[in-house]
Amino acid sequence: MDRVAGRRACALALTAAALTAAIFLSGCATTQPAPKTAAAPGATPVARGAAPVPLTTGRALLPVALRDERSLRALDPTGVARLIGQPTFVRQDGGATVWQYTARTCIMDLFWYRSDIGPALVHMEARNIHSPRAADMQDCLDELWKQHTVEAES
Repeated sequence: MDRVAGRRACALALTAAALTAAIFLSGCATTQPAPKTAAAPGATPVARGAAPVPLTTGRALLPVALRDERSLRALDPTGVARLIGQPTFVRQDGGATVWQYTARTCIMDLFWYRSDIGPALVHMEARNIHSPRAADMQDCLDELWKQHTVEAES
């Protein structure tokens, strides 16, 4: 047998093996719905389409948008205001619009600059309310979100 004939025979054998496997595996398919399983004792059923519970890392349950400052930077001004409320103070600083938020333990400044698609959050700073030292950005975001949530509920 020459090389070309050998390759054809090998290709034919592989094709036959693949078709045989497909036929056997098709017998495993079913059109019947999966049987319903009983809920675990004490489990609370969740309605279809219900909002997922955010994952936590020992912090309060925060929206995904506040997991870190990079996520917050992706939002427009309306999205930021929905999450942490309206700023307590707004000022113009050169080409930037600065939104200042005051929480119980920190002050956060958000620096918005104009872009082709609208205002862009370019820089953020958080500082301790009682000293000029920097505050932890995530802790300050958490506090602002909690403060806004409490205000929105009252």
